[in-house]
Amino acid sequence: MKKIIPFLIIALLLPLTLLAQSKKIAMLEPLGTDSTTFKLTIRDKLADDFINYGNCKAYIRSDIDQLANDFDFQKSGSMNEEQRKRLKNASGAELMCITQITSEENYSFVESRLIEIKSGITTKTANQLMLNTPETELDKGCYQLAVKLVGRVARLDIGKENKNSGDRKRNGELYNPDGIELVYVAGAGKRGLVTKPYYIGRFEITQAQWKAVMGTNPSHFKGDDLPVEMVSWNDIQKFLTKLNKATGRKYRLPTEAEWEFAARGGTAISFCWDGCEYSGSNNIDEVAWYKNNSDDHTHPVGNKAPNELGIYDMTGNVWEWCESKYGNSKRFRCVRGGSWFRDETKGSVFFRAYDAPDVRSYNIGFRVVLPVK
Repeated sequence: MKKIIPFLIIALLLPLTLLAQSKKIAMLEPLGTDSTTFKLTIRDKLADDFINYGNCKAYIRSDIDQLANDFDFQKSGSMNEEQRKRLKNASGAELMCITQITSEENYSFVESRLIEIKSGITTKTANQLMLNTPETELDKGCYQLAVKLVGRVARLDIGKENKNSGDRKRNGELYNPDGIELVYVAGAGKRGLVTKPYYIGRFEITQAQWKAVMGTNPSHFKGDDLPVEMVSWNDIQKFLTKLNKATGRKYRLPTEAEWEFAARGGTAISFCWDGCEYSGSNNIDEVAWYKNNSDDHTHPVGNKAPNELGIYDMTGNVWEWCESKYGNSKRFRCVRGGSWFRDETKGSVFFRAYDAPDVRSYNIGFRVVLPVK
């Protein structure tokens, strides 16, 4: 059975003959309840390629909230004259891009149309056949589609770390200087508690990574790809001291605010339509190992769907230590995210818990943060 999945990209673009000049793109989430991870991956990669290879700037969804709340428009994938007028007024966009994905088991056919908002006339059409896996093939497909639609200013090697010059980093950009994959989180400037950008671990620290630094493995459940556990907050400070001495960097635990900001997808609110209860989804089974599906043990990191920034296991698998003290406590440290041992209520991005810094447990681990220079 073919699955037709419409979603929208609304773009402020100068004439297509001026492709080297800056354009603005705003993404709306894909619709439908099936293949959620794949749809979000297509959306995010295409948006990234518009930004990196089409010399574009990105809107966040809240910038066009008036349109985002127009569910009839989202479901139809088309607009009447009044809706187009509202879109133009809300976003300042001259063109919009409507994309439709036809999914089969192992591949997807992706077709996009650039449409002039004022007239409703299609000005450009492009399509691309994309393999659902592996990720490098999906990268290439999205890149090729973006080039067809908005042209190419720069070309990075597909599947390699983004090495754009200067400070032009983007939410979700990967960075891996020391064998620990990190994800860039832009911060909220003066608008929120997390004002500065930072890198956060794409995955929980694994037993292999702990052993490489500390030479031992204290975990109850053994496996190189499993998250390290049975490590106290105090133990982690020793790990970080050794890691920083070896790398010359300043890795640390995330503050509680940094942890929650990243868990919500790098915004003050979740990208989910009604606000995600868990990191990346309102369906905990999509994103987490928890009491009902874990079979009473941890699982290799990264086996569930990531959140909007491409960060894995921020709900479930193991609780994660934070740098912050719990409220006004002079002793207890925050832990967040729930674990394989707990039910879904503890996995909410809003749920706060704590433990003493010398406690070791087989359901508490951690991920690291690296400040942006």
